[in-house]
Amino acid sequence: MISFLEKFAQNCKEHGDKTALVCGDSRLTYAELDERSDEVAFYLHQQGIRKEQVVAVLLERGTDAVVSIIGIWKAGAAFLYISDQYPQERIHIICEDCKVPLVLDRNAMNKIADMMKGKRVSLPLPAAEDAAMAIYTSGSTGRPKGIIHDHRSILCTVERQLNLTGLSDQDIFMGNCPFYFVAVILEIITPMYAGCTVHFLPEQQRRDNQFIEEYAAGESITVMHLTVQPLRYFKKPGKSLRLVLTGSERLMNAKGEGYTLLNLYGSSETGGPAFAFQTDRCYENTPIGQPAAGMGAYIFDEKGSPVPEGGEGELCLSGIFARGYIGLPEQTARIFTANPYAAQDGNAVLFHTGDIARRLPDGNFLYVGRRDWQVKINGQRVEPGEIEEVLSSFPTIGAAAVKAFERENGQKYLCAYYQSSCETERSELKNFLQKKLPVYMIPEYYVRLDRFPLNMNGKLDRNQLMPPGVQKLNSYRPPVTDLEKTICKGFSKVLKQEHIDLDSDFYLLGGDSLSAMELAAWLRDTGIRMKPDQLVQDSAPGTLAKRLAAEMNTADVPKEITDAGKNETDVRIVETDGSNPDVQLLCRELFAFFDQTVASENKEEYEEYDSFDLIKFAVLAYVGDRPAGCSCLSEYDRESVEGRHFYVRPEYRGTAVTKEILDRVTEMSVKRGYRRLICGTGEMLERAMALYRRLGYREIEPYGPFVGLQGCICMEYVFPKSPKEKDAGKDGT
Repeated sequence: MISFLEKFAQNCKEHGDKTALVCGDSRLTYAELDERSDEVAFYLHQQGIRKEQVVAVLLERGTDAVVSIIGIWKAGAAFLYISDQYPQERIHIICEDCKVPLVLDRNAMNKIADMMKGKRVSLPLPAAEDAAMAIYTSGSTGRPKGIIHDHRSILCTVERQLNLTGLSDQDIFMGNCPFYFVAVILEIITPMYAGCTVHFLPEQQRRDNQFIEEYAAGESITVMHLTVQPLRYFKKPGKSLRLVLTGSERLMNAKGEGYTLLNLYGSSETGGPAFAFQTDRCYENTPIGQPAAGMGAYIFDEKGSPVPEGGEGELCLSGIFARGYIGLPEQTARIFTANPYAAQDGNAVLFHTGDIARRLPDGNFLYVGRRDWQVKINGQRVEPGEIEEVLSSFPTIGAAAVKAFERENGQKYLCAYYQSSCETERSELKNFLQKKLPVYMIPEYYVRLDRFPLNMNGKLDRNQLMPPGVQKLNSYRPPVTDLEKTICKGFSKVLKQEHIDLDSDFYLLGGDSLSAMELAAWLRDTGIRMKPDQLVQDSAPGTLAKRLAAEMNTADVPKEITDAGKNETDVRIVETDGSNPDVQLLCRELFAFFDQTVASENKEEYEEYDSFDLIKFAVLAYVGDRPAGCSCLSEYDRESVEGRHFYVRPEYRGTAVTKEILDRVTEMSVKRGYRRLICGTGEMLERAMALYRRLGYREIEPYGPFVGLQGCICMEYVFPKSPKEKDAGKDGT
């Protein structure tokens, strides 16, 4: 195979006008990508950048990041993508460790766009043995660990991936992993080598599963890559989708639905997928398949001898992989050894994965677990030792241990155990770690122990560290409003935890970016629109409810309602002639209207009332002793087209009308001979609208005081006839 840059040049020449990259509103053709990456290469050459140097890319997820990567390769150097969401301390450590001479950030890219327009430079193509890419993962020594790949390793990875996926220039590819993940080869480099149009979503949208489904269908995506956890929420593939690639974690109970699903296995050291298994049914633990062409796979016991047929042991691979670890020659020599089967499979290097596996009778391999305590969180490698090192530097902590546990759905989470003379708030520990570690390495639970369990050798026995129980808060603030109750219920469903209150922190209770997607999807089904990223700022039901209520209704939530404390919502039926002070208060606050329906010749005549004497009964919702919401009805002459209806907005500044309230309204209305209930609401109140529709309300043309009111929607509910009335209708009486 020719090198990536040679193939890229061919693609640009043969179909330069074809769209190469799409991210949000940004689109680049192959010709534009070629031109802009040339400008980056020219700039880097001016700065004295040469081969074997590593240039850092510190940009938001977007087309400029890919422009930078290709420009760095054209300049002969290697790239290192660093997330702009990393803590500054971690960015500094990585750049120092990799001896980064230059960083391409937003300022640098703006400078290139202004000063290097149209500049091109002709440089020798990188040699196969030249450095191409550096990746940093979690390190067991307490610092992030760098892995360096050369162009030969990258090209071998691309060849394997093309053979596994069958990508061609007719495919439209969509990726969803972070660029600092090794999957950048699978999601960007390989499909561009094949001449595909490559789509990748901006950072916020890539965690919105409904958006992913709609986008993939709308853009006619044919091949996409999703890690295991997002795949759980992917239910509606578009007609064009032929192949979905997944991996990085154990795949459970999944198979392709209308598309081929490939379960991939690989690592940062292999450059990505080295095994593939086409799922034919749901498995409790899906096999990883067989090694790609040109590779060897072996299973050894603790002494380095092959295990018996069907036995478990460490999975070792032979092939062309990364050079090794940056600045860690001893670890490189221990992990990448001479291949004792080189004469048999033709590969000089044997890579010790540290993974435990076994070969199945049909020849496929099955991943069993790790030999050490390393874990994958959302597909990203995490070494507990690095977290322990940082946590131990907290002023009041003497020692720390971190262990991963697995939920019923296969998703892993971290728990930190620490020894300290005093209890420390979880939020304080979390904030401390967030300044030094990426989000996916922050433990979700924190447990103080008087002493750590030890084995017979006096060392920490991690096997005796038990999963954390639900951490009850010192003060329990129950949800009050319907919105708060719904959000708390969603937290409980997604996190599989009880006793959720207004102060329960989503992330401290086990949430992550993927479960945030699940919560957003669950809330959407109830009519509440929430972006997963909103949980970053508002991670507790109380603050989240206030934020969502403000978005649904611009009026501030009254202090007396939100501060009602532990009082339960009480629903009362009130018969009134309009003199009830609570009804009058609510009607004034809620902009209540009387709407008189008149004969057809006077349809445009409507009258707005300030009095309440026509009200016959009301259903009031109280929080403590304060009225929080109401639904009211007036007399209605069912034998005439004339009558009076009472309209009221279905929430009191953040306290939404509940199904229970509407059920009581319906029950009492039917008893009193009323035939319909009409409500007016705004399009912002999606929660209320969804509730109405679910209960059988239908949308009608706005009329009366609602005509011309921006965003207003009228909903009508016609009460079903009783069996007696139906029988009377059949008899014609």
